[in-house]
Amino acid sequence: MPGVTRAAQQGRTWRTPTTLRAYGMLGALGFALVGLGAVLPVLQSELGVSPGLLAGLPTLFALWFVAVGLVGGAVLRRVGPARMLALAGALIVAGAALAALPAPQTVVAGLAVIGLGGALVVVAVPAALAGEHPDRLRRALTEANALSVCAGMAAPPAVSLAVSSGLGWRAGYLAPMALLATLGFGGWRAVPPSRPRRPDATDAAARAVVRAPHGSAPALLAWLGVVLAVMVEFAFTLWSGVALRDWHATTEATAALGPLFFVGGMALGRLISAAADRLASPGRLIAAAALLVVGGFAGFSSAPSGGLAFAWLVVAGLGVAPLYPQTLTQLIGASATPDAGSRWGAVASGTAITVSPQILGRVADGVGLRWAYVLVPVLVVLLVIQQLGQHRSAHRHTAAVH
Repeated sequence: MPGVTRAAQQGRTWRTPTTLRAYGMLGALGFALVGLGAVLPVLQSELGVSPGLLAGLPTLFALWFVAVGLVGGAVLRRVGPARMLALAGALIVAGAALAALPAPQTVVAGLAVIGLGGALVVVAVPAALAGEHPDRLRRALTEANALSVCAGMAAPPAVSLAVSSGLGWRAGYLAPMALLATLGFGGWRAVPPSRPRRPDATDAAARAVVRAPHGSAPALLAWLGVVLAVMVEFAFTLWSGVALRDWHATTEATAALGPLFFVGGMALGRLISAAADRLASPGRLIAAAALLVVGGFAGFSSAPSGGLAFAWLVVAGLGVAPLYPQTLTQLIGASATPDAGSRWGAVASGTAITVSPQILGRVADGVGLRWAYVLVPVLVVLLVIQQLGQHRSAHRHTAAVH
């Protein structure tokens, strides 16, 4: 029927093979990012480098996100999202094979190639889902990110088990990640290349900002929202373990579990928010999530024991869970095309991952981590203000169009 999408025609089986490939590839990226933190201590001993140099590996991932977000549009337009997912999968598998070699140079080079493949995933997945499911974009993005977080949760135990059993970090990190990345290979047979479509009027998330021209106030505000959301997420992911050790006198081994509890809360929160998407607008979901984040932060920072601090990290993770999917959906809706929105989403993520640890680390060096961590509620307040500005700007733009 004219005007009816493939997803709508399929009813309950709206998830297409491209949808499932996109979910799997984002899972591979989630495993790569969280697992990288788990292998860094082992890599430091193997490579014989200082912590400062070792910290350059996550930054390299982030810089790839920015670079691909800025210049990857030509590749996306030429091959389409499905084939870009296949290319990303090939790069991740090739990078894993290269990093599996014992030489330090090949390890670093392999991780760099994995980072490039991951950057392509960040661009291709939102564009693929926008093309497949313009009327279910918020739900599809939320499900994809929920599965990515679940895959990320599996990375630290996998690395720990492989190292403790004598197999080494490569078996626990590179092998599962490469296996997940092969899910993208099927997309290379997609002919003609997928052409992302505009979200239609049935999607409440996109309807508020749809048809906003590139570079408009709604688009710029939406980009800022993604930056703030990712900064909040990585403030917890990268620094919660250090905070547990310093604030609650836990052992190093116990403190290392902090990010796992936070990511566990995020996984649960994204599964819940996938259903809540149909009941509330992005702005209301983000406002409710902001209260949970601030409450979780307050409980975490003031908990009288490490056990309670872990529980409050789960609460914070529940709150942080919907921030990235919701703000990314707003950015795609506010951009000239879905692929442009996904590319600028990658730039926003890379910017946040690069900037957030640096800001918090420098402030912690000057005034201590407890005061530096106040950055989290400040970022949340800024995100709420951004949402108010987004709402008003979208209404002004709609009024001007009509």
